[in-house]
Amino acid sequence: MPLDSFWPPLNPLQALLNSATVSLVTPNGYAIRAVREARGYSMRRVAGMAGTHRSTILRIEREQRGASPAVLQRIADALGVPIQAITRERQE
Repeated sequence: MPLDSFWPPLNPLQALLNSATVSLVTPNGYAIRAVREARGYSMRRVAGMAGTHRSTILRIEREQRGASPAVLQRIADALGVPIQAITRERQE
């Protein structure tokens, strides 16, 4: 009988991930750019309103990097849209 059937997992987070469906939110760069351009906002303006750098907005729009939920929320607030309008959710 495997040892893990006798003892709890050493990593509680791993046990949670193994037993649950995890929802991950990732930025939708195309949607961010579309909303930004529709509003007539520059990357610099959105970055300033979101408290981040223009290069961060550029990389997120090009989907070269992800972003934390907090940063995505600030970008959504700067654009005046709900966070769901600029993200993709995937189930794992």
